Amino acid sequence: MKKKNLFTILLLLAVVTLYCQGKNSIAGNVKTSDGIPARQIKLVIDDFKIETQSDEKGYYQFDDITLKKELKISLYANGIVVHTETIKVISGHNVVNFTLPAK
Repeated sequence: MKKKNLFTILLLLAVVTLYCQGKNSIAGNVKTSDGIPARQIKLVIDDFKIETQSDEKGYYQFDDITLKKELKISLYANGIVVHTETIKVISGHNVVNFTLPAK
């Protein structure tokens, strides 16, 4: 009986852990040093090689990311790294805004 209860508890913990991992996101805006929305900037989470791109308003979003304490995100313009930042991530929705350095 004890083994069955232990197995059930472990199974529930595994399901909860997997469910929580899939619900994490990072979103925000990318702007130039002048405060103008930066369009078509490629953002890459280096740890997972996941990428997205900012839209015409500078908005970007990563969905269903695996939770990790810190993630390194690199921003690319025309294939060149223009900014890299390590961010702290919490469970759930994370808002991270980036300002590109002046040239």
